[in-house]
Amino acid sequence: MQRKSGRTGVKAGRAGKKNETGRNTAGGREETGRRKTVETAATVTQHFDKSSAVWPIEGDVLLDYSMDSTIYFPTLEQYRCNPAMVISGNVNDKVFAMATGKITDIQENEETGCTVIQDLGDGYAAVYGQLKELNFAKGDTPEAGQVLGYVSEPTKYYTTEGSNVYFQLKKDGKAVDPKEYLPQMAMDTLD
Repeated sequence: MQRKSGRTGVKAGRAGKKNETGRNTAGGREETGRRKTVETAATVTQHFDKSSAVWPIEGDVLLDYSMDSTIYFPTLEQYRCNPAMVISGNVNDKVFAMATGKITDIQENEETGCTVIQDLGDGYAAVYGQLKELNFAKGDTPEAGQVLGYVSEPTKYYTTEGSNVYFQLKKDGKAVDPKEYLPQMAMDTLD
């Protein structure tokens, strides 16, 4: 596994005048001639490339994205809006990064289990839930199609649906329909 730190070492010095002893003075303070090494985060602008997007897993969509109307959640035995897609998968199936982006958070969530949040750039973020055995850590930047981790056992919120991947896409913090950004799948039965 290759990890990119996104950090680079650069040398920085203080500009100043030399006093009568030959030492640099900067900001009114006397400095020795030594340079200090400062570590700075490299500024990299990430752009979300819809054309390279891939499905996080190949499987049937069990619960589709639906923020305009409610859908039935079998395990919960209730109707509610769904800000994500729930895609079937077998335990231990590979889960792929849908696009290139930096992992900004990894959290344990009661509803979605081990959940990874990936900043895709341009205000987009992908949320992957019901994972285990992650291949990346917070701060890493997996590329589209790289294996993030594997499908876990479902949480108590999805026992009737079975093992699955919870997949949400956000634009500027608001849930959007992931299907509008993913390539058409031949096995997609909801269209």
